[in-house]
Amino acid sequence: MTNPATNSVSLTIRAESNIRFSGADFGGWVQELLASIEFTRVLDLCCGTGNQLVLYASRPGVEQLIGVDASASALARAEERLSELGSATSAVLECVSMDDAFGCPSIRHARVDLASCFYGLYYATDPAAVLDAMIDRLDKYGTVLIVGPWGENNASLFNLLERYFPLPENVLSSVRTFMNEIVLPTIARRLQLETRCFVNPVRYPDATAVLDYWRASTFFDPTFEAAVTRDIEAHVTVHGEFVLEKHVMAAVGRKAATP
Repeated sequence: MTNPATNSVSLTIRAESNIRFSGADFGGWVQELLASIEFTRVLDLCCGTGNQLVLYASRPGVEQLIGVDASASALARAEERLSELGSATSAVLECVSMDDAFGCPSIRHARVDLASCFYGLYYATDPAAVLDAMIDRLDKYGTVLIVGPWGENNASLFNLLERYFPLPENVLSSVRTFMNEIVLPTIARRLQLETRCFVNPVRYPDATAVLDYWRASTFFDPTFEAAVTRDIEAHVTVHGEFVLEKHVMAAVGRKAATP
């Protein structure tokens, strides 16, 4: 079975759902984050179909991009988007897992101003080791940027689903403990750390939209689809919508400037 964590179609369904029914401007929030970071050379892990790569390539002065993803189809779409952008930025796309990426010739000795990973570091076998390797590739005043879910992310859907089956532990830990217990301590040990948080209420207008999102997720279980469908339909009938709050944290680690 295709893994929805890396399948480009599943990724696109989830991303487009979040954008279409979004109640807040996640893209604007990301732009504000990037505005506070100086960079010309970027390493982006779990780059997927290129959402962040396109942002980086659109920024004046960016000279080099290295994108890493385990999905060849996602990278093919990222390459298309960069080509459509017409940017002069040099881009290398590596189809490899995060855990193996730092052995690639393009990355082994790379020096970058920004090493980033949006919604993906928790898929690594050893995320702390990957994060340390990202920090090792930073240049003198470089920055690492990790963005992911935390806290009450997806709580309304998780609570409904847990009436019927236990959610996978890796799904729960990626939301409830990953940022606080792995990302923040690893960054704080080596860099100056700051965090920024964002809440996006995604307002699904009908049960079909919610179910499409769930079916494309890493925590879909067809065994309970009929029962979950009834619950979501009943919720929408009463409330007129199904609100799924996306709680996002950005962990920003900067190398200390020396006098």
